Amino acid sequence: MSLMEHLLTLYRVDSQVRALRSRVDAGERDVAAQQKLLGGLERQANEVASQTRQLQATIRNLEVEAQGFAQRVEKLRADLNSSQNDKRYQAILSEVKLLEGKKKDAEDRAVADMERLEAIKKQGETIQAQIVERKKIHDAIAAQLTDRWAECTDRLE
Repeated sequence: MSLMEHLLTLYRVDSQVRALRSRVDAGERDVAAQQKLLGGLERQANEVASQTRQLQATIRNLEVEAQGFAQRVEKLRADLNSSQNDKRYQAILSEVKLLEGKKKDAEDRAVADMERLEAIKKQGETIQAQIVERKKIHDAIAAQLTDRWAECTDRLE
């Protein structure tokens, strides 16, 4: 073989190696892109889980607060029955009304937070479904990359 034929053979082999390398690089970029999307979805899922925990704690606190108001109202009603003058009776009655209003406000806020919690849970379920789908896509692309690596290795050998 002449030098020109060797150079031509080298050029063809080098061209094939570059083509194989570009296929592998494209596969690695695809896998990296899928991992980035998957990471974003997982961050969103973590944020939703954090919001869920915070809302659940807020709801529990509001329920405890409402129970405290209810207990205080019951105690005041007992005092109301045993009050001996009109001024004390009116003061206790005023406090009962105030506490009942606060109790209602706490219950209303708890109900509103429960509605928000349900919406956030639905959002979390949607994100989890997206994560499952994205993982399937990621796994398929990763399998393709493994196949490309094996094919390139075989071809180079």
